[in-house]
Amino acid sequence: MDIISIIAGLLKDTKSLMEFEEQLKLLMQKAFTQWVGEIFEEHSCNEGNLRFAQKRAPLV
Repeated sequence: MDIISIIAGLLKDTKSLMEFEEQLKLLMQKAFTQWVGEIFEEHSCNEGNLRFAQKRAPLV
């Protein structure tokens, strides 16, 4: 299922725009978290990248 279909389904299933906005925000956070997790999984085999990531200042 593509993102447009998911968003259309959310809009159809919510009763107000405020509820839709909250559901969309949660969907985007979940998708972003999943994508970042996939990136780290792909690069976790390379210890050099992990050491570099650990030396960087935290993103605050």
